[in-house]
Amino acid sequence: MRIFTKGNRVIGILIAVTLFALFAFIMILNRQEPAAEVLASETSIPTNSQTDTVTSLRNPKFLKDTSLIHIDEACDAPCWRDIVPGKTKFEDALIILQGDTDFDNLRTQPVQDSDTAILATWQTTSGESCCQLIADDGETVSAIFFQLAPDMTVKQLIDARGEPEYVLGNRGKDDQAIINLFYPEQSMTVFAFVAGAATGTLSETSEIIGVYYTTPQSMDMSLKLSSFYGWKGYQPFSAYAPEIIVPLGNATPDFKLTPSVTLTPNK
Repeated sequence: MRIFTKGNRVIGILIAVTLFALFAFIMILNRQEPAAEVLASETSIPTNSQTDTVTSLRNPKFLKDTSLIHIDEACDAPCWRDIVPGKTKFEDALIILQGDTDFDNLRTQPVQDSDTAILATWQTTSGESCCQLIADDGETVSAIFFQLAPDMTVKQLIDARGEPEYVLGNRGKDDQAIINLFYPEQSMTVFAFVAGAATGTLSETSEIIGVYYTTPQSMDMSLKLSSFYGWKGYQPFSAYAPEIIVPLGNATPDFKLTPSVTLTPNK
């Protein structure tokens, strides 16, 4: 299947595919690389000259929200605080966020290189920027993203949500890496921290440091655009990204899912 895009801009569809440039998904809205290629490139990991890079990802001042491990039938993932991607109007989401005493400094801005998309960002009351919300069409929320305080573990996530269907590694920097855990039925991707691509291992105690909620349509399309590993249990980082660890051309990925859609820009 081939999909034609408008010029070099793929808004919405590729947010879910290229968000893995570690929490900077808004900055790569106009990229067209499949996820596997994006993940193999250098990522934009935030750093702080006063602290090490591990601290910058496992930050206790990020959003303290453990709703991932507590099922709420009235508003469960991808619903968050009554905001539902694909359903909630952007202006209504802003009203909800403005009335939440957990947050400060709510701002909105247009998304670069998009005719319609608008972005909202906000921070915790501790002063840390943590969160983003986007409306691709400028009217309805299409995705929500959080950097989370490391207060939850992968075991707690799996106990509450079950095992992820798909998994993919993102190498990050030498002393840190990310394992992306995909829950398609909940239009949700969860980010787990591991201590580096070379030696890091996903374990029961690996910390959850981020989550991304999107629409069922965007999640479905993201899964059709690239390759993903199935859940293999608690494994070294290399089990979920051998093409990153092994010299180019020598890796033998055992993907569970491979692309079924090709993006082609209109001329």
